[in-house]
Amino acid sequence: MATYLALSASLLEKIPSWAINNVFREENQWAEALSKLASSVVSTAEAIYITERNSQSIDVARVNKVSTTVDWRQPILENILQDKIPLENNATRTLIYKAINYCVLNNKLYRRSLVEPLLRCLGPEEAHTSIVEVHTGSWGDYLGGKNLALNIIRQGLFWTTMRSDSENFV
Repeated sequence: MATYLALSASLLEKIPSWAINNVFREENQWAEALSKLASSVVSTAEAIYITERNSQSIDVARVNKVSTTVDWRQPILENILQDKIPLENNATRTLIYKAINYCVLNNKLYRRSLVEPLLRCLGPEEAHTSIVEVHTGSWGDYLGGKNLALNIIRQGLFWTTMRSDSENFV
């Protein structure tokens, strides 16, 4: 979007004068009628041909998204795999206490439990996706926050803020 903004700004510099005016819907009845006509389904006897374009409208280098969210799993993984322990005393105790409940299988972090199978630990983006999928799945949209979190656990998934995230989502 930033590339399109820069392109439109450079094109607007070539126009000597221009202005953007707000026109209320009541004063713009022709445009309103045209938009409704364009969105309505009109059956025609003539064939309508659709051409699919496989190229971008402007030349721009491909940019991959870099996640800037803090992943809660990273310190625990480093502690288990590389024995990296923070230098601060309270943080060290907290991390060691947390790491006892986790294990690593195939370079993925799992939470151990006495009454449940291993739960695969998810990052923030995966957690949001799992909330949406479980909430709109076979259980339906009627789930409350606590029940949604329990159903996610039944699916074998875990993250530290799953209960509050589920309640906020619902």
